[in-house]
Amino acid sequence: NPPFANSRVDARVGITEIPLGGTTADLTFWCKNLLDHVDVAYSYGSGNGLSPAQNIAQSSVFLLPPRTFGADLRIRF
Repeated sequence: NPPFANSRVDARVGITEIPLGGTTADLTFWCKNLLDHVDVAYSYGSGNGLSPAQNIAQSSVFLLPPRTFGADLRIRF
């Protein structure tokens, strides 16, 4: 299946050149899928609807990851 269009919002904000003794550092905070939007990664049919145990057609859907966030610290030395 072709990939679905999605409406995810990512964000990144940081502070650069933080003095640390004789060196500097950068601190960045980030968030993926900021609005925690549920998006389909892909789907496919997974049933024929002909079996008595499975009497209706089915499909499997895989979702993209939920909101994730973190921080990056980069120290120059």
